[in-house]
Amino acid sequence: MNIQLSYKDNQNWATINGNAVYWGDYYELFKESRVVPTFLAPEIVTENWNGKTIDVQHKRWDAYYLEFLVREEEINEINKLQSCSDIVIKDLDSNIRHDLTIENFEHIEISEPEPQDTTTIYKVSIKYRINETIINKIDTLSNKSTVVCNNTYHSKFDKLNFAQSPEAVTVKWSDNSDKVLRTITKTGYKTILFLSNSEYTQFISDFTNYNLTIDSINVIEKRISSDDIIGEDLHRIELELITDISVKTDNINLLNGTNNLQITYNTIIYNYYTNYPVLQTVEDAQFDSIDNENGYKDAVKITTRYTYVAKFYLDAAKAFQLKEQFANGTATINSINIIEKNNVEINQLDYDLYEVVVKCLTNVQLNYPYN
Repeated sequence: MNIQLSYKDNQNWATINGNAVYWGDYYELFKESRVVPTFLAPEIVTENWNGKTIDVQHKRWDAYYLEFLVREEEINEINKLQSCSDIVIKDLDSNIRHDLTIENFEHIEISEPEPQDTTTIYKVSIKYRINETIINKIDTLSNKSTVVCNNTYHSKFDKLNFAQSPEAVTVKWSDNSDKVLRTITKTGYKTILFLSNSEYTQFISDFTNYNLTIDSINVIEKRISSDDIIGEDLHRIELELITDISVKTDNINLLNGTNNLQITYNTIIYNYYTNYPVLQTVEDAQFDSIDNENGYKDAVKITTRYTYVAKFYLDAAKAFQLKEQFANGTATINSINIIEKNNVEINQLDYDLYEVVVKCLTNVQLNYPYN
C-alpha cells in the first residue's frame, strides 16, 4: 500500500531561513496508504412549479479518500500541500493516478494533522473529487409549451393562467377630484424556460427585438419576471405573457358629452365630444403705453385675450388624427370660432387611451383708455 504525493505551485516559496525556493519542480512524499473510492451525493437543482417538484440538473463527480501518517517534521509539507496548484496522487499498488490542478478539480479537503499515540506522529486525510459530469434532467422531459420569438424555445412545464390585478385609469377632473374613466384587466400565461448560456444570449436578443407567441397565441405584452443562473451553464427565465386585455368603462359619460370641437379638414367636418367642462381663461392683459409729461407711463391700448381649454379622451388613432386636423384645418369650440390655434398636448393614460388637451384663442378685446 504505497502512495506517492507530488505537488508544486510554480512560484517562489520563502523557507524558514529566508532563502527563496522555486517550486517549478515537484516536491514528493511517499506514504503507506491507498486511494479508496468514497460516496459523494450529487448536487441537485430542482424546480417547484404548479405544486410539483422536478429535478432539473444533477452534477456529480468521482470521489476518493486516503489517509496516511506523517512525522512531526513533515507537517510543513502538508501546509504547502494545501496551497499547491498542481497535485498528483499515485497509488503505486493499484496503478491509479489522479492529476489535481486548478483547472480540473473543484474541491479538495486536507485535514488538520491529528496527533496519534505519540506526539511525533500525526494522521492526515485527503478527500477530493474529479471527473465532473453534468446531467440536465430537464432535457429528458417532454415539451409542454412552445414560445416562438424569432427562434423557437420549448418549456418543459405547464403554462399557468394568471390575471393581473385590475388597473384603474384615473384623471384629474375640473373640480380637482379623481375620476375613474375605466378599469383594465390583463390576463395571460406564466411559463419558465431553462436555457444554456448560448441559448440565453440568443433569447434575450430575440425577446427584446421580436414579437412573441406562446402555443401560437399572440402575446400583447411580455415581461421577464425573474432571471436567475442556477446550476452550471443553466439559466432559469420566468415569463409573464399578456394575451388578452379587457376594458370596463366605469364612467362612459366622462368620455363622451355635449361639449363639441368641430374641425373642418379637407372640406370634411369632424366632431369630437367631451363631458369635461370647457373652461374659458383670460390671459394677463397686455399694455401698450407712452411716457407722459410727468415721467410716468400712460396706457394707450390694453389687449385682453380669451382662451378656451378642452380635454378629450380618445384612442390612439383618434387622438393623433385630432392633432393633425386641428393643426391644418379650421375649427370651432361649442360653435365659437377659433381665431388662433395653440399646440395640442397628448398624454397617454393607458395602452390605448389618450388625454388630448386643446387650447385655442376665441376672442381678443382691445381697450383704448383715452378714446
